[in-house]
Amino acid sequence: TMNQPHYYSKEGDWPFSIGENEDSSDAAVPPAQTTESPAKKKSSSSSTSWETRIAELKHYKQQYGNVKVPKNDPIYKSLSMWCDNQRRQRKKRLEGKSSSLTLEREETLNQLGFWWGLCKGERVKTFDKRIAQLQKYKQTHDGKIPQPGTSTTVRNTRNEETASLHDWIRYQIFRFRSGKLSKEREQLLRNLGVELEVKGYAEKWEDNYKQLAAYKEKFGDCHVIKRGKEYPDLVNWIQTQRNRYQKGELDEKRINSLSSIGFSWSTWDFYFDKLCEWKEANGGKFPDRRIKRDGDPDKDLKHFCERQRKNFKAWR
Repeated sequence: TMNQPHYYSKEGDWPFSIGENEDSSDAAVPPAQTTESPAKKKSSSSSTSWETRIAELKHYKQQYGNVKVPKNDPIYKSLSMWCDNQRRQRKKRLEGKSSSLTLEREETLNQLGFWWGLCKGERVKTFDKRIAQLQKYKQTHDGKIPQPGTSTTVRNTRNEETASLHDWIRYQIFRFRSGKLSKEREQLLRNLGVELEVKGYAEKWEDNYKQLAAYKEKFGDCHVIKRGKEYPDLVNWIQTQRNRYQKGELDEKRINSLSSIGFSWSTWDFYFDKLCEWKEANGGKFPDRRIKRDGDPDKDLKHFCERQRKNFKAWR
């Protein structure tokens, strides 16, 4: 599981959210309590009842000391989406729109300490205030700071302020690894003893990069998935690099390193480049559709071309 909670401000300083994920789990409003017309009622056969969700939320609070259910924890994903929906339903009711959240239900959530999001005029803690908070924590804990560890470490932290500081540190590490943390802020964190690099992470990345470079030298390309059974770990690592690149989480130095050995940032890009090379080498012609039975070196490229034709027909 991942750490709790994980909400981010637009300024990039401190995590928070009132939740934007769409969820239909709260469509399960018991018929006796709903104020919507029968035409608007949704089937509750596959939904979780209000009482069950409240029981889950009470259990979560008993275990972790709060009801700020994280959005990025697969164990509590359904409950988190349900909480997000309560915030949306409350917002609708305040705007005079139809809502499944009654005043009685809102009061029940308030009694649990439910977080409705930032109120108007309320501000997110700035970076400088967080640094001051971290300095104070260090002074009162024999020079130690809440270094990010396992998710269990955070979840067992009953002090909400400490858990909040822990999450903020995690986000600064995330920004550092994404190349979005300024040098000034990086130095302030290092001076306080925050370890921004995951031990062994850089070395492991370089090892995988060297394996990919060796693969390129041996086979002439970086399309490892063709021999995935022989290189399963390298295939997984490549997919991770592509995912991080698409999310903007891969730093520029590593992007340049991978690009320098002909790394394709998607499988489609790889085959498109191959198709361009094939066309240039064959007088501007495209591969024919026939696949030779006794081993066709262009089999994968022909399959790629056929998929593009089918996709084009479906789109048209």
